[in-house]
Amino acid sequence: VASILSGQRVLGVPQVLLVVAVVYAVLHWVLTRRPFGRDLFAIGSNPDAARLAGIRTTRVTFAAYGILGGLVGLAATIYVGRVGVVQASSGNELT
Repeated sequence: VASILSGQRVLGVPQVLLVVAVVYAVLHWVLTRRPFGRDLFAIGSNPDAARLAGIRTTRVTFAAYGILGGLVGLAATIYVGRVGVVQASSGNELT
């Protein structure tokens, strides 16, 4: 998968940009149009009020962290595809 996203182009557009655009569009749709997105915004504003409103805050929070983990994995795959090699200390200077 990493080699597919390394730098190839589709109609003159890098595949990485297409992947990012699709992920953005899907997440935008989920966060603005689906109950999960509304629940997530409610939990972010006030978790206690969201729980009292009947939102399963633990389940929604766990799902949000799971989605975040998947997106981090995708980002790491894209990074490896672009750079080719990743050292264990890469990213230390970002903190």
